[in-house]
Amino acid sequence: MQAIARANRIYPGKDFGLIVDYNGMLKSLREALAQYALGDEAGGEEEIVARSMERVKALLAAIEETEAHLA
Repeated sequence: MQAIARANRIYPGKDFGLIVDYNGMLKSLREALAQYALGDEAGGEEEIVARSMERVKALLAAIEETEAHLA
């Protein structure tokens, strides 16, 4: 969200920013904004942010896949 907000800021000599969604992040951004907008009203006990160890495992898997691809 910060990158989009910064790219859209105007500045002398800059009327607008161009945001290119190379990897389909717009869908994830919309989902995140929807969760943020619901706040505590969502009523669920589901965590919005993944636990850090889940993210570490995903990172390690991505590194392994990258190394295998480059080999």
